[in-house]
Amino acid sequence: MGSTLTTTTAPSTSSFTTELPDHLKQMNLSNPPPPGTTGPSSGIGPTPSMAFACQDDPNAFAFKDDNLTALISEKGGEIEEINLAGMDWISEQTFIKIADYCPNLKLLNVSGCTRLTNRALTHIAKSCHLIAYINVSRCPKVTGEGVYEIIAHCRQLEVFCMHGITPLDTPQQSAFLSLFQTRAIRALDLSYCHTLRDESLISIATYCPCLEVLNLSGCSGITDLGVSAIGGKCSNLRVFIMKLCDQEGLTLAGLACVSNAPRNLKYLDLAGCTQLTDATLCQILKQTPCLRSLSVRGCKQITDESIGILNMSCKQLRRLDICSCENIGLQTLLDLIHDVTSLVLLSASESCISQVEVVMLQEIRPNCKVVNNKFIPPPRMKTAALKPPEQRKPRKAAPKEGDKKGKGKK
Repeated sequence: MGSTLTTTTAPSTSSFTTELPDHLKQMNLSNPPPPGTTGPSSGIGPTPSMAFACQDDPNAFAFKDDNLTALISEKGGEIEEINLAGMDWISEQTFIKIADYCPNLKLLNVSGCTRLTNRALTHIAKSCHLIAYINVSRCPKVTGEGVYEIIAHCRQLEVFCMHGITPLDTPQQSAFLSLFQTRAIRALDLSYCHTLRDESLISIATYCPCLEVLNLSGCSGITDLGVSAIGGKCSNLRVFIMKLCDQEGLTLAGLACVSNAPRNLKYLDLAGCTQLTDATLCQILKQTPCLRSLSVRGCKQITDESIGILNMSCKQLRRLDICSCENIGLQTLLDLIHDVTSLVLLSASESCISQVEVVMLQEIRPNCKVVNNKFIPPPRMKTAALKPPEQRKPRKAAPKEGDKKGKGKK
């Protein structure tokens, strides 16, 4: 039904960029790269791979379990990459067959596959030992048990995405207890894993010396203890995202430890961390001279004081997001535009910068895009107020057909 196997070349691990979204966005099954071109940014290795793709069906809705089973049973030994992102009709039994027929699998993207279970994931973990990239994000039936099996058996694992997996940690078992067996992990997406605890972060910091990319956005269960462990031990960290972590257990002391160990931190996103202050941000910026992208969107306490440090501390900065930061003035941005010549994008929406001032900044540095979108609330819809039944006027009864005919004759 338009399903084919195409040979692609998986890129090397050096293809990792400094932006986490580029790492985590994998090609759609219905829109793979053409044969002979570069595949998704998986960081798997330079060896050629047989990648499964559904080319002719734009939505892949007609692609059934039987089609996939037939394909993998025929050439399963040659397949190294499978992307089933969003195909929520693939059954548990089909995932088990993938484990049986594809022992050389290196990349597996099953994000959004709502029928994937811990049982199927355990089969995959025990049969496909060569997996280097796996994405099980938004799989509601997968818990810490399945994550534990992947980490325990896939010793070559480099990229693990588990956005929204809950429960991840339980008092009886932590999903990351076996990390000491898998020391090759380079990227972890743990965003919105609300049951993630400090003990897991300590294990990650201790047993993942090669960690370069970490996403902890929306992890409301972590505190200063876990964040300080990451910031104090992960010396190779290049991308750190911790959006919307404004819980009481995460204080300024924990945020200040973010940049203690990383020698080459390039991408830092603290958007929505409303507890962040100028003093803490200044402390972080002075330790991150290689920073290229910074987001403090929605951090209301940030002012000219900390943004002014960028001129001296972060000369390589390319992107800055200060949206909804209302205490940063024009003069600070003028100095920033003038002194940091590498800056190519300044996002200042919902700030105190007017549109006239945006034009001024743009004229000073034409090669730096200044974004200042204003939120315009939608117009209110006119709705009729509902009255209680006892206050409503009774409707007039419609005249009968006989009455209408009688009136017409008169």
